[in-house]
Amino acid sequence: MDYLTLPTALEVGGRSYAIRYDFRAVIDVINILNSTEYQETEKYFCALKVFYVDFDSIPMRDYQEAQERCYEFISYGNADSSGPALMSWKQDLKYIIPPVSKTLGRDVRSFAYDPASNTGGLHWWTFLSAYMEMGDCLFSQILKIREKKSRGKPLDSSESEWYQRNRAMVDLHDCYTADEEKLLEEWM
Repeated sequence: MDYLTLPTALEVGGRSYAIRYDFRAVIDVINILNSTEYQETEKYFCALKVFYVDFDSIPMRDYQEAQERCYEFISYGNADSSGPALMSWKQDLKYIIPPVSKTLGRDVRSFAYDPASNTGGLHWWTFLSAYMEMGDCLFSQILKIREKKSRGKPLDSSESEWYQRNRAMVDLHDCYTADEEKLLEEWM
């Protein structure tokens, strides 16, 4: 992949297919893939349908390659990490948007994007670049505490105090299906 340009289409099966490159569309794809509401095959199908503008024109034989190109685009070519999950786009987005906006010098939500015509917006790679450079902020504090806790490292007294006051923000919430939620409610 050419990392000096911002792709708006990906090659699958020797053909170029337009993608929804805006950060909002990509986060939708990530949330679909992390959903507990669907079976695995449903997740992949729905995610690809959101990601590729003309998904219906991709031959079924190329679905696996389409999925691989999608993942490569989303991860910006980085291999999956094997460590514990330290963030959730669904849970943490409200803490991510402010520092990314500050890094870019403009509120990321102000970039108008039309998913129907696939025009405008803020490219996912531009969003990711700002995410990687966000520096010291509330979200970096959340990640620091999560990382220490995931490795079993002790928190110093100020971190421990901060964690106790902000536990709801720091702890990753489990995602349950509707049936699991109902069962938990019955148990409670």
